[in-house]
Amino acid sequence: MTGENWPAIYERTLDCIHCGLCLPTCPTYRETGRETSSPRGRIYMLRAVAENRIPLSDVIADEAYLCLGCRACETACPSGVKFGSMIELVRAEIDRSGLRRSWAVRVERWALRELVAKPRRLSLAFSLLRAVQRLRADRLIAALLPKSWCET
Repeated sequence: MTGENWPAIYERTLDCIHCGLCLPTCPTYRETGRETSSPRGRIYMLRAVAENRIPLSDVIADEAYLCLGCRACETACPSGVKFGSMIELVRAEIDRSGLRRSWAVRVERWALRELVAKPRRLSLAFSLLRAVQRLRADRLIAALLPKSWCET
């Protein structure tokens, strides 16, 4: 992969021993349950991009920006992988490449940062969602939104 940061990113991906100790500390992995939303999964993807096995894509960009940058994974890492600084370099390369984050990922990241991390806000959000479901407004909202937004 070309770009001034990719050699440094690649070198940092090699530090990861893929032990998985970062998984329970990662808030995005805990909430989504997706390997690609974990530090280990992101490192696998970034290494594949750096080795030109896969292209830098919207999926990679979405996962890179879904990371909260909290660096909790760094405290659990026995290899000392500096994931926070790595993800900053990756985001710079994504921005340079012109890829854009999807609307859904922006909302998901906002929800993780502003709702899940704040119990009172999360409780209020769930109360509102329950009211929407009781009124059966969820079906109306789903009918009005583009189908791609409502797929699970």
